[in-house]
Amino acid sequence: GDLAAVHASCARAAERGETTRRQEIDFHRILARASGNPVLVLILDFVNSLLSDSKSHLQPDRSFLDQVLDAHERILEAIRARDPELAATEMFRHVCEVESSLETLRREKDEIASLTIGRNGPAAGERVNPLDLKENL
Repeated sequence: GDLAAVHASCARAAERGETTRRQEIDFHRILARASGNPVLVLILDFVNSLLSDSKSHLQPDRSFLDQVLDAHERILEAIRARDPELAATEMFRHVCEVESSLETLRREKDEIASLTIGRNGPAAGERVNPLDLKENL
C-alpha cells in the first residue's frame, strides 16, 4: 500500500466522523515494511495491538486524532523530502505525543472513576456523619 494514499484515506474518514483505526495501523505497517527490518515489523504489530486496545478503552477525542494526522503528515513530508534524520525525529516525536496524550486521558478517566466510586459510599475507614445519611433516606 501507498503511505500517502493511506494517510489521505485516514483524513477523509476522520472528516466523515468514521473510525480511522485501520488506516492508522496501515500507516505504521507500511512504514515498518519500508524500513526493511523484519524485527521492527513484528514489534510494530505488537505495538499496534496495544494501541488499538488502549484507544478502545480510553476513547480519545477528535483533537487526539487531529494530532495523529498532523504527526503522520510531518512524517510523510520528511520521507518525501528524502530526509531520514527528520523522518526519525518526527517518528520519535509522534510516539512521545501519543504516549503523553493517552497517559493524560488514562489519568482523567481514573480521576472520574474514583469520584464516581466515592459518591457511592464512604471509603474504607472513613467516618460517616449521621446527618449526611439522613439526606439519603
